[in-house]
Formats: sequence, C-alpha cells, structure tokens
Amino acid sequence: MVVIGLLLALAGAAPAASVDTSADVRTLVAELERMHPNPYHSVSRTKFHRAADEVAARASGLSREQALVETMRLVALLGEREGHSGAAPLYGGHRIPLHAFPWRLWRFPDGYYVTGAVDSSLVGGRLLAVAGTPVAEVEAKLRPLVTRDNESSLAFGLPYYLVSAEVLRGVGLTPSLESASFTVVTKAGATREVTLRALTVPEYQRALPFSSFIPAPQGLPRKRWPLYQRLSRERYGITPLQRGRAVYVAYNQTTYPGLIPRRLLRLARKPGVRRVVIDLRLNGGGNNTLYGSLLAALRSRTINRPGKLAVLTSRVTFSAAGNFAADIDRSTRARFFGEPTGGSPNNYGDAQEIQLPALGVTVFTATQWVVVDPGDARLAVEPDVPVPLAAADYFAGRDPVLAAALR
Repeated sequence: MVVIGLLLALAGAAPAASVDTSADVRTLVAELERMHPNPYHSVSRTKFHRAADEVAARASGLSREQALVETMRLVALLGEREGHSGAAPLYGGHRIPLHAFPWRLWRFPDGYYVTGAVDSSLVGGRLLAVAGTPVAEVEAKLRPLVTRDNESSLAFGLPYYLVSAEVLRGVGLTPSLESASFTVVTKAGATREVTLRALTVPEYQRALPFSSFIPAPQGLPRKRWPLYQRLSRERYGITPLQRGRAVYVAYNQTTYPGLIPRRLLRLARKPGVRRVVIDLRLNGGGNNTLYGSLLAALRSRTINRPGKLAVLTSRVTFSAAGNFAADIDRSTRARFFGEPTGGSPNNYGDAQEIQLPALGVTVFTATQWVVVDPGDARLAVEPDVPVPLAAADYFAGRDPVLAAALR
C-alpha cells in the first residue's frame, strides 16, 4: 500500500529490539574461510578478523536491522571481484523475510529515478532525499555495504539497497521499518513528499516482479520499447537491421547458443552487411563453458574484421557474461560500446549459501576463482566508446548505445 500526502510523524517510532548475532559473526568468518578460495585477496586476514571481532562484541546491543547492515559491511570488506558474495536485500529466500519499499529505482548519470512502482504516478520521478537526507549522503552510507566486482556492478547494486527497509533503518536513515518518507521530483517537475509503506520481499516481488536488469519503463507502450527490451525475455535472438546492412544478436543469458552462430555467419556473409552487433547489456551470466561456438563465429574471417564487430555492454553484463566479453576483447577486433561490464574478466564466482540462524538471513560466498586470462588484471572490460544511458533516453524508449554502434 502506498500513502501519499503529509509525512507521518515517525520520530516517535518504537525502538527496535536487539538480537544477539555474535555466533552468526563467528559462523560467517569460519564459513568464508572454509568455502572461499581466497577470502583475503583484497583485505588482510588481520583487518577482517578485527572488524568481525568488533561486530561480535557489539552484537548484543544491535537491532536486527543494525546487525544486518554490519554483516553486509563485513562481507563487503572482501573487496573487488566479489559481486557473487553478500547478503542480497531483495533475495526472497531469507528465513526471516526482509522488507522493501514498493518501487524500483535505477541509477542514471543524473540521479536515481523511479522505473516502476505500485503507485504508477511516481514512475519517471527522480529521488531527492530519504527522510530528509539528500540522496548523495544516502548513497555514501550505502556504498560500504554493497559487494561488487567493480564500480559498474556497484552502480547496479546500490538501488536494491536503497529500496530495502531494513538497510535504510539499519544505517540510521529511517526510524521505522513499516514506512518511510521520500522526496521526489515528478516527471512533471513538481516536488512531492511521499510516504511509502514497506512490503515483505515476497509481496514486493509479486507486486514488482524482480529482474536482474533494467526493465522497460512502466507504462511505456510495448511498441515504443527499444529492441533490446523487446527481446529481454529471450535467452538469445537474432535479426537483421538497417535493411540488411547490420546483423543484431541479443545474447541475454550465457547458455549454449544453439544454431545462432551458424545463422549469424550465414547472415554476416550476405553482400552489404557492414556491422555485426552482439548485445550483452542484459546478460547477467550463466555458464562460461557454453559460449565457445558463438565466440568461434565472432573470431571467423567473416566477422572478425576491422570496424565490423561491435559489442554492447552494461553494468548488468556480469559473471559468465563478463568472462565472455573479456574473451571477445582478447581474441577479436571488436569495438565495445556502452558502459563498463559489471563483471570482472577474472572473478570469484559459483556462489554458495551460508545460513545465519540468529539473523535469519542467507549470505552468499564465492567458492571458485574463475579465470579467463591469468594475465588480465582489469576489473572491467571498458567500452571503446562510452555511451551512458540518460534518464531522458530511457523513459522515451531511445537506445543511444545501439545507435552509436550502428554509426
């Protein structure tokens, strides 16, 4: 339920009950050291244990929300290439459900915008403040909690923490778990004070089905969706563009591509084909042992020519898709367009669960060091032509990244 109007008087909310999670902290450290191939690749064991000991010592005096935040902060100390690890605030499998405010946010270059909401009048609005705290200060409080591979995957993860009722209360921004006030500039330019009531994460997922990528704007007619959004529910799709002068492949899940490589080669051999576009912007990963036939097609003489192969990437391009992007970059003449990949070329992956019974949440830890190229020290595959997605383009259904690649 969404309540819009005067702000509720939240200052008098009852204090949260404390929960002793000191045993959970010890379990977390022990399981990380048992399961993770190298938990101290970016932080020293001494520093990590000191931080864990400090959290355990304070645990009996922390509320559940504060303990959750400190657990997130502790796991995030593992550093870069750790996007598979962490306690996801919108994960629906926690033993004690978490809560979320009923809207979807996305971090555009000029701020956080509402891309979907139970109250559709909020869609297109830009978030200014949470309970009176400017959003830049809110982000500064949340950054140390977000596990990531790099800055790109950090930008992807931040909005999920920003809608979490437990996280916002745990960092001291909101006094109530049930509701919170937000300041929004609507798409019409008016400033509104909004009070949102939190849903359990399962309720949130039913109201606003979770997607691991940026969905088409709520309310935008499907006929105005850009091509990559129209194909977003497909594992892969292929179509000619520009009257046959280009071939476009949406590879949205890193699985076996079937007959796509053969069809791609057949289309790419046609006279007049000047560009082959591989779109990885919505590919959050899969199995990095299954893309070999597609990589072979891209390395063929038909496609691997100067100026012919373009690859589109974004902060969503993660895990096995990040491996695939690195393999393309290493072994072809492709030019990359869009955002840096959210996944590192080499990363810690294959996440497994760690159960924290007192806190009632599941923490994930990477269990394997996934290597594409041992000599590749990059945190991301950077685009040759950076093309940010502006909020105005997104809400209008424009695709500047594909436009740049086709030029």
